[in-house]
Amino acid sequence: MQEAHGHILIVDDNDINRRVLAGLMAGQGHTFGLASNGQEALEKLNAHAFDVVLLDVMMPKMDGYETLTRIKADPCLQHLPVIMISAVDEMESVIRCIAMGATDYLPKPFNAALLRARINTSLAGKRLRDLEREYLEQVAHVSAAAVAIEAGQFKSEMLDCVACRPDALGRLAKVFQHMAGEVYAREQRLKMQLEQLQSDIDEHLRAHGDCAAMHVPMDRRQALACGRTLPDRAFGAALFADISGFTALTESLAHEMGFQRGAEEITRHLNRVYDALVDKVHQYGGSVIVFGGDAITCWFDGDNGLRATACALAMQASMPPFAALGTPGGMAISIGIKVAVVSGTVRRFLVGDPAIQHLEALGGTMLDDLAATEQFARRGDVLMSAGVAAQLGAGVKTGPGRGGAPGQPVCVPVLALAAPLRPSPWPPLDAGRVTNEMARPWLLPLVYEKVRGGESEYLSELRPAAALLLKFSGIDYNNDPQAQAKLDAFVRWVQSVVKRHDGSLVQISLADKGSSLCATFGAPVAHPDDAVRAVKTAWLLRDPPQELAFIRDIRMGLAHGLVRAGAYGGTSQRAYGVIGDRINLAARLMVAAPPGGILCDEAICQLAKPAANFEMLPPMLVKGKAAPVAVGRLSGMNHAGEMLIDLLSPARQLVLKVASLLGDSFEEPLLCAIYPVETEKPNIRGHIDALVEAGLMARQPATDGGGPVCQFQDSAIRQASYNLMLFSQRRQLHRLAAECIERGASGGAQERFALLASHWKGAEDYPKAVACLEKAGEQARQKGQLAEAQAFLQESLALEHAVLGGSVRNP
Repeated sequence: MQEAHGHILIVDDNDINRRVLAGLMAGQGHTFGLASNGQEALEKLNAHAFDVVLLDVMMPKMDGYETLTRIKADPCLQHLPVIMISAVDEMESVIRCIAMGATDYLPKPFNAALLRARINTSLAGKRLRDLEREYLEQVAHVSAAAVAIEAGQFKSEMLDCVACRPDALGRLAKVFQHMAGEVYAREQRLKMQLEQLQSDIDEHLRAHGDCAAMHVPMDRRQALACGRTLPDRAFGAALFADISGFTALTESLAHEMGFQRGAEEITRHLNRVYDALVDKVHQYGGSVIVFGGDAITCWFDGDNGLRATACALAMQASMPPFAALGTPGGMAISIGIKVAVVSGTVRRFLVGDPAIQHLEALGGTMLDDLAATEQFARRGDVLMSAGVAAQLGAGVKTGPGRGGAPGQPVCVPVLALAAPLRPSPWPPLDAGRVTNEMARPWLLPLVYEKVRGGESEYLSELRPAAALLLKFSGIDYNNDPQAQAKLDAFVRWVQSVVKRHDGSLVQISLADKGSSLCATFGAPVAHPDDAVRAVKTAWLLRDPPQELAFIRDIRMGLAHGLVRAGAYGGTSQRAYGVIGDRINLAARLMVAAPPGGILCDEAICQLAKPAANFEMLPPMLVKGKAAPVAVGRLSGMNHAGEMLIDLLSPARQLVLKVASLLGDSFEEPLLCAIYPVETEKPNIRGHIDALVEAGLMARQPATDGGGPVCQFQDSAIRQASYNLMLFSQRRQLHRLAAECIERGASGGAQERFALLASHWKGAEDYPKAVACLEKAGEQARQKGQLAEAQAFLQESLALEHAVLGGSVRNP
């Protein structure tokens, strides 16, 4: 058998002995190190790995006894074989050393054969001990994994080092790893389901508590309650809070859950953040004037900046719970904010046709200062203008200033207030002080009807829509006494043009260097030609009438795609808006457009091509996009392709949505049973009659033992209606449908296991879906329908495996 070679440490104070031993070690194929005393030996043992130590007993500085004692006391060295080097007259000493833990001894003078035998025996013993220690260490890994499972901290990689073993322990680790992984995956799915349920409950409560007054800024709400108006010019502080991290979270959720479901989840997270931010604004007597997707602009009337700064610091202090938002795939995304604060005089505008919607806006130089200050803010910052810093003086602790280059403002980061400022919350408003009717002008008519009817939850939809962003200038918000009248006249004209094509003007942002408006086509009312409607509107808006000749530098950007439309914000203040990548892209195109120009993304160009002419431009690199985007310039209109359709009422739209999840055909009693608006249930038959007259549905003879049956005339209409619903709405309605079928709400429905499986799957109750598929398969087998039975059972098995593997996506 081939001898093993090792790395030997020779410890002897005699140079001749060291040389002799070194020669013998080299001759036997070993490598070696040399030390002349115990202290040097310990230093080398701590610096290098050795297999055997040849240790002389009698040495200066530190003898063999002390050296051996220290070796055996060191947990890292105590298993190292130590062979004592001794003369014959030192035998009693050698015996003493053996009792202290030495492995063997080597007499002087050195015998090569004896030396070989001593070294080989020690190396063999060390190899066995090393294997035993490694085995016990890996057994400890398995035990630690079991403890981690109990603590809910198991990670699959914890057993990788054991599972690679080819022996029985390795096979045990692989089985344990697989079983533990399944347990962990199940626990994580249950945890996610509980979190999802809580999120569903929170969203339901938020929507259930919605009222028209919540869509009005708090200071305006207080004024309405007291029967007074707000002045159009005021002194105070403005605060801008921008939420960062949502781009990364959006991308992660879209990748893990699909775009539609990811968009829904991102809005839930956004609302949670807004709950915290809006609460702080109201605690310090501020009002949210504009919700801008993932940013808010707030006003603190009469404030020199102290309340706004205290609010900004409180906002930052509320962000730690969002520092590591988990995604279903296990990623942790950090959400933060940056806040800018300025003070001065502002114009407070309330514009727009009250029959359509009032729009709130702040205008003036101070808003330009706010935008400039925000440009220097970083995540986690509270940044104030130099003017606010001068007013507050020693009342705030600040860091080094930023900016100050030619044409740039000086901005100062706030570290803390010199003394805490107690919150000064708004006085509570009794229920009914601001009625729905009083607040109605602040909401779009369709949105108001939903909110008033307690259907705010069904405002939230994922739908394709076209966004139109319009930039304009020509109004001096600071010095023109007619600024309010001019802005109001322009906004009303835009509203009328947008309404003519069944769009909605949803947002206004003012600044002396360029103001903007945002309109949408497809939310809250959808049409098959929304891109065409947006293009027609843009073509009309490029040329205002003569009475609006003061408006200059109009430029527009249009984009089309899937957006999230609905009410968002906190529990005390909300806004109806449209959020999504397409809105951002339209804004980027608006900024890039030349004066009088209308830039459109590729989707608008393709969808509106029959009705409009486009000049395709070289691909354009825009902020927020890694690759250049295809862009076209709107150059003219073709009116021959104009289309007109009748609008459905909100209730009939909801009938379509609920019916869509029941299938291409459905029984009216089941639809009525799961319809979520109780007060509207008596009218469902009339709504279906209207949908039949419109050619969207058709009635069939009643089934045996069942009620009247309806069907969609076009499956595309059904799919489009289904896609408009949020996943949380689908889950809720699928569960209601399954429960109704199980209770026998429809004749013979208790036997419809295949239908039940579909609804339980849609409700994301996968164990029940699997059980129903198995029962459907058994029924088919008993009837001799073997192919159908096989299909049901294969689907059941595939769903079970997907659930266990954690790879289930939206059904």
